[in-house]
Amino acid sequence: MSADLYVVDTATAPGRIIRKGGNAWPEPGRAYNGIEIEFDAGYGPSWNTVPEPLRQGMLLLIAHLFERREGEGTNLPPAVEGLWHPYRLVRL
Repeated sequence: MSADLYVVDTATAPGRIIRKGGNAWPEPGRAYNGIEIEFDAGYGPSWNTVPEPLRQGMLLLIAHLFERREGEGTNLPPAVEGLWHPYRLVRL
């Protein structure tokens, strides 16, 4: 589908794809798995574009899992949870 037929809204959370004008969405060729959407996700092409709290939480989690590589204590550490909480998107 040509990118001229839709607009990507990244200002809302979660983002969405909106049809332009009266354009119709393509009809799937089959009832299940009939449409494939390919997209790039993330904060950018490099580590430096990821927000600092997410990077710090990742490093803390990696250290936590390394220290507990025998399998005990697999819950998310509270410090990591605190750093990541503002970035979580929960939908009901």
